[in-house]
Amino acid sequence: MARFRWAALVVAGALLAPVLPACSRTAAIDEVFTALDSGGERRRVRFTTDSKGVFCIVSFSISRPGATLEVTIRQTQLANGEGTDKVLVAVEDSPSRAKNLQSSAVQFTGVDDKTGLPLDAEKAPIPAGTYRCEARIDGELGGLTEFRVDYADCPVGIIPEDTANAAAVCKGFYEPNKRCPKYGATSKVNRTCTCAVEGLWRCDQ
Repeated sequence: MARFRWAALVVAGALLAPVLPACSRTAAIDEVFTALDSGGERRRVRFTTDSKGVFCIVSFSISRPGATLEVTIRQTQLANGEGTDKVLVAVEDSPSRAKNLQSSAVQFTGVDDKTGLPLDAEKAPIPAGTYRCEARIDGELGGLTEFRVDYADCPVGIIPEDTANAAAVCKGFYEPNKRCPKYGATSKVNRTCTCAVEGLWRCDQ
């Protein structure tokens, strides 16, 4: 049973691959990487603020009872390049023993700074910045990987001006004061919108 210190989605499975011990002969981290999907098919090290979540995937081998796997996601740099050190997600689990490699996928969607709860990936941006996913077995660091979240590019379609439309909100998704074509990134119509300080798109008339 997984114990959640901060909320995150964990997906477990099995992988068939040779084991490269990193912590001990009976419990080891094989690989840590990030992807757009929980299965690890769409590997990435750079994401955007409008991604529907970042998955930190850990493959590991455990052949003894009682081992504890801990996965943390740590922000090391803010969007403006300023250094920081915030552990935003920490998930702890005690996996069952298995002969082959197993995998665990922790989804990061951004965290509410006040409640510590995960943000809705369908509505909220992933904060821009640099992060590190760390995997430990029984408290010993066995592997890590860094990834970056950049501000999204201009929308591919029309930018709505109706504030009741969720797509009219640009705060967090786009760099402040970013200017984009009103009718999509490839549009040649001479009309633009700006991500204003209040966090909404404001378009030229």
